[in-house]
Amino acid sequence: MDKDTFFAMTPKERVPKVSKLLKEYDMKRISDLIGISSSKFSQIMREGDYIYHKADKKYYPFVRSEEEREKNCHRQELLNNFCLLILNSFRVK
Repeated sequence: MDKDTFFAMTPKERVPKVSKLLKEYDMKRISDLIGISSSKFSQIMREGDYIYHKADKKYYPFVRSEEEREKNCHRQELLNNFCLLILNSFRVK
């Protein structure tokens, strides 16, 4: 997974893929593979109200209330789409 792919995914898409990678690699190694700092990796992975459970080596949704979670996910998807538009506008054709 490259940096552009990682940032383009919604939290709902990103979490299962990263959780699968966590079966083979630790978080530091995954952040290195993506090409970002481990602190940025952790920050991005918390988007959409997900938390890391160290013993399971897996991310789980942190549900305050289903309504609040859906609102946060929708807000994050809008932000991700905006970021993609900006990134694509800078790409050389």
